[in-house]
Amino acid sequence: MRKLVINKDYLTLHEETYSAFIEEILGLLSKGESVYKIGGTKGSRKKTNKVWLRALTKGEQKFYGRVLKLYRKGNFLTMELGGLVELCKEFDKLYTSFPDKKLTIIKNNLKEIFNYEKFGEGMKLKKETINKVQCYTWISCAETWSAWHFIKQLNARMCCYCNAETIFSLLLNQPCPGVEEKGSNRKAKKEDYKRSALDHYIGHSKYPALGLSLYNLVPACTRCNTNIRGAKVLKYQNNIRPYEESFDDFFRFKYFMKGGVEFQDLTEDDIGLIVSQLDKDGRLINVEERGMNTAQFFHLEEVYNQLHRHEAVDTIRRYTLIPEARRKELEQHYPNIGRVVLERMLWGVDCDRNSINQYRLGKLTLDLLEQLGATSQDELDRIWQKW
Repeated sequence: MRKLVINKDYLTLHEETYSAFIEEILGLLSKGESVYKIGGTKGSRKKTNKVWLRALTKGEQKFYGRVLKLYRKGNFLTMELGGLVELCKEFDKLYTSFPDKKLTIIKNNLKEIFNYEKFGEGMKLKKETINKVQCYTWISCAETWSAWHFIKQLNARMCCYCNAETIFSLLLNQPCPGVEEKGSNRKAKKEDYKRSALDHYIGHSKYPALGLSLYNLVPACTRCNTNIRGAKVLKYQNNIRPYEESFDDFFRFKYFMKGGVEFQDLTEDDIGLIVSQLDKDGRLINVEERGMNTAQFFHLEEVYNQLHRHEAVDTIRRYTLIPEARRKELEQHYPNIGRVVLERMLWGVDCDRNSINQYRLGKLTLDLLEQLGATSQDELDRIWQKW
């Protein structure tokens, strides 16, 4: 829900891990040379080589040559989303040269070259000479760079679309109960790195050359990524861009209540939640409609009303039923407590909007507290001093 930031060192590492081999393979295909990988039957100790990728016609060779030229002009791996959108237009032009069957083969080849699945597994290419032929093979780099490391460095614990489900990057390298493994401190394997999914903002089934582009990868929960979005197109021009802007700058969650209900008797059946562009004073937060479009795309209003009204009730109760005198009493009883800790004790979140990605339903909580009159930053400062 907050703008995502990629560390520059990780952009460099990503490029260093994959870029040289991508250029090399595109170069071979553009010249009509076959690309080989290490083959051999399963269980055989003897390494062999076999054709991996090839460009059979002059048209295909020209296609890969054009892709290589575009790649050298602006590295797809580290290009920001706006540049990737322009690349889509270039690929659309290139695709028109091929019938559907041939285009499917070309896209499958690009998936092999810009291999998101291998990045997810923590794999990179290396070259090896087999029978005097230069071959490529995938080797593990899980300890140094993979989709797992990428999610971890983004420091986003919650789904970047809904802010309601956990995003995780876990290293589970302890022996499983009942499974004997040599050594209690064994070295982590690539299968020990467990992580959430990454959503391709620009679908990589249509544009497989953008499958490894970091600014095209958004940490998302299964509900948003698979169940709600699926294969639907998320248009850059009409929606929020997670690496360029924050959802929090575009809309607010608000509650409304049935008439005649007292706060102490409030239940989830007594309230509803809406997504609004207006702040607590009725002023427009952001004139752009991209925020509302994205909220509707991911059905946030429906999801929150069906799944999270009871948590909204808890927030409203805490604010309305814990008097200010009680809050002051907390500070007196815990004189060494810090502001963030006290906020978390009271509301379950840090009341700094820059920390929304760190807390489940952090945006909903702060939006409701704002509506109740608690959390403009000036108001937070005033309350804290008063306590």
